[in-house]
Amino acid sequence: MKNKAEYAEIPAEPKMVRKICPEIRGETAPELHPLFAHYMSAIDQAMYGKGERHGGAKIDFLEQPWMHYAKMHGRGFLTGQAAKKLEEAASTRTGEAFAQEIRGAIVYLGMALIWEDMQSGGGHV
Repeated sequence: MKNKAEYAEIPAEPKMVRKICPEIRGETAPELHPLFAHYMSAIDQAMYGKGERHGGAKIDFLEQPWMHYAKMHGRGFLTGQAAKKLEEAASTRTGEAFAQEIRGAIVYLGMALIWEDMQSGGGHV
């Protein structure tokens, strides 16, 4: 795990940050929050990395295949996928492969939160 000094070098500007938070340009991740770079990396991965094969930035996030499966199987599909990714990360991965699985779990947990908001009538964030 990186210490605070190492995080100071991470610019808070992955692709999604530039699109959704242009006002934070120039700041570094730890100036915003120690988790910021990790969460933005998870979104970046969903939009431009591994998640690109499921629509990435080309298809609205709420119209991607995960929503179809959530409608068919409910929140348990999303939390189950997150659990699967965590298990894979913990038992078989190291380095960047570990980080990719953890980021995938973060994204699935975020999807579960979006799904829960939608089911409770709150729309999505």
